[in-house]
Amino acid sequence: MQYGRFLSFLFILIAFGPIQLWILLLVLNTTSRGTITIGTILGDGGLFFYATTVAVGSAISLFDKKQFKIGSSDFNVTLICCIAPLIVIVIYYSSILTQTGLSTPRPFNACIFQQLGCTLMALIYWLYVGTRTGLFVKEENDNT
Repeated sequence: MQYGRFLSFLFILIAFGPIQLWILLLVLNTTSRGTITIGTILGDGGLFFYATTVAVGSAISLFDKKQFKIGSSDFNVTLICCIAPLIVIVIYYSSILTQTGLSTPRPFNACIFQQLGCTLMALIYWLYVGTRTGLFVKEENDNT
């Protein structure tokens, strides 16, 4: 495993992937007079979007590099790490957006742990895909 490449990808994934959260935190910090809570930052469901982006991007990378067979370990891990969080996300979006109608969506303050769980699952899946596809392995013609 090439740790420099792994750390670079991890830094980019964490620093630039959820950029909307960092911008929101900066705006809230400069404009807010009260305390900023995690519910305020994650109240729009942004981590659900981030988790689906990471999971689907990882799945596309896996399908591009490996033969996809039903029943294989890659298939089973994809089902667990991609489909299960997507079902959770659809359920939460549906329940929250239909409580008061689509015109006035309620914040996702009650879904913080679900957002964090889906994000953690997507990052674990990214690590799995990176390992399976050889993303973190130094190639012969790689001078880094």
